[in-house]
Amino acid sequence: MDIKNTPVYGWPPGEVTPRLAGTLVSDNVNRRSVFTYEADWLASGYSFLSPDFKASPQSLRVPTSPGQSGLYGLFQDTSPDLFGQKAQEVRFGREVAGRLEAATRCQVNGAGALALGELLPERLQLVAQEDFLDRLRARRRTKAPEIEIEELILQDLKQLPGIGGMKPKLTVLSKRDEYIFKFKELGDDPWSLHAESALLEMAKASGINACDSQVVELPSDYGNGILIRRFDRCAVAEGQLRIGYASAATVAGLDQPSRVNADLTMSATNTVPPHRIARSYPTLVAKMRRWVGSDEQHRRQAQELWRRIVFNLLTRNCDDHPRNTGFLFNSNSRIWELSPAFDISTLVLNLALPCAASDYLVETSTRARRKPLGVINVANRERLIDAAELHYFWDRTAAADWFDSTRELVRTRWREFLVETGVPEKFVGAYETTLGTDWPQR
Repeated sequence: MDIKNTPVYGWPPGEVTPRLAGTLVSDNVNRRSVFTYEADWLASGYSFLSPDFKASPQSLRVPTSPGQSGLYGLFQDTSPDLFGQKAQEVRFGREVAGRLEAATRCQVNGAGALALGELLPERLQLVAQEDFLDRLRARRRTKAPEIEIEELILQDLKQLPGIGGMKPKLTVLSKRDEYIFKFKELGDDPWSLHAESALLEMAKASGINACDSQVVELPSDYGNGILIRRFDRCAVAEGQLRIGYASAATVAGLDQPSRVNADLTMSATNTVPPHRIARSYPTLVAKMRRWVGSDEQHRRQAQELWRRIVFNLLTRNCDDHPRNTGFLFNSNSRIWELSPAFDISTLVLNLALPCAASDYLVETSTRARRKPLGVINVANRERLIDAAELHYFWDRTAAADWFDSTRELVRTRWREFLVETGVPEKFVGAYETTLGTDWPQR
């Protein structure tokens, strides 16, 4: 069909029951989509889905680009990524037609407080953590643990995860709380999940708001998994409250079609391609102003963002991209705030490779129009402090103090954090190059 109508459900703040928020009409011929609020949703006084969806009961045109199937960023954030789409291909025996189809068939456990498609009972089912472990314990293992775990998720439990990412995972219920249970892939470092948990704890020690995690030893020599407590859920007596979520990619408008020809032209003239500027942290700081409310809130959120950039670089985070930074809707203040940090991963390296994150500093000309001349993503103390002052509302002296104290924390205590998460002493040294090796200060 060239025209597809998809219901969009939302969980209003403070309520455990979803309600119809509106309809997404996708026109595949003209490559555009239109979202229309349900009149009852607005009449009930519920929040707009995001600052980009502020409208009375009228249509909002959603620009699309090839491969996106007209799925606006806020809806992409609640839809499955590579592993979830693989689960659907296993179940239905064919490739997924696009993100929209995947979003309407997955389980309703994606990020945030939205769901696309009809809410059929099988889409609302959750797996208890103990049930998963019992099933794993009962299996007769004949293959590599990573393959057995994936088969249990996809074939035995028939899960169609709605959460993003590449690694095998599912949402589980433990007592009353929801967790993301994540597992290794074939070829992963055997202690990679321990390292992720250690980095999250180290981030907390530095003063960063990071999510709660716990490494779980699996039964029958299946290795380990990591439980990530969902910060977009809140257990109450009646059930689960859901909290609105938007990725940095959505806040920065990266779902909009890119101007490829203009990018190529600018590259040919040795200036900065606009797609790099669009994906940079300074652009995120500018774009999030409409989401976070007051100037004071904007300043605080930008300062926290800079802390995370520094930490990512100090720990050589290999998973820093716009969908691994997010914002949560605060229903009390009705503004958006940075979610707890998550998905901080590092690798065992034999060589101290140059450390880079997403672009954190945009260098400009001194002319009145301040045209971008370059973007910086390589670790460098002086440039990070320049960026703190230029883009992230930091006092230069305070930024230098925070950088130096966090660098000291990472470089001197990384072994301690790894051991505390369960990495044996004899394997800790494998991370020396990654976490213990400094990079140039200038």
